Amino acid sequence: MPLVRISLRRGKPAAYRRAVADGVHCALIDAIGIPPADRFQIITEHEDDNLIYDRSYFAERSDNTVFIEVTLRRGRPEPVKRDFYRRIVTYLAENPGLRPEDAAIVLRENGDDDWSFGKGEAQLVNPDAPPIRTTVAA
Repeated sequence: MPLVRISLRRGKPAAYRRAVADGVHCALIDAIGIPPADRFQIITEHEDDNLIYDRSYFAERSDNTVFIEVTLRRGRPEPVKRDFYRRIVTYLAENPGLRPEDAAIVLRENGDDDWSFGKGEAQLVNPDAPPIRTTVAA
C-alpha cells in the first residue's frame, strides 16, 4: 500500500488533478508492481505563497510544478526506482500535459511493521504479505 501525497497549485480543474493521480497510480502499477486496487492518494491544493521552491534546482520549473511524495515499503533497488520516476513523467506528459521538469518526486521508504491497514494490526509482517518488486518491469 503505497501512500501517495500530491501537492499542487490551487485552481487546477478536477480532471487535471485526477489525471495526475491516475498517472502516478499507473506508474506504481507498472514499475513498482502494486495491485491495481491498491490505491491510497491524498491530493492537496495550495495557494501560490504556500508552494515555495527553487525554480532552477536541477530543472527549470514553472508555476505548474507538482510535488509527489510516495511512502512505500523499503526494498526496491535503484533501477526500479528510476523506472518509476521515468514512468511518472511519461504518463503525466501524456495526460494532463505536465512538463517532465515540473514533476518533483520523492520516495519515503519504511519497514513492514510501519503499516497498519486497519484493525490495529501490522498486516505486512504476515508471511502472506505481498512481495516487493526487485526487478525493472518489462
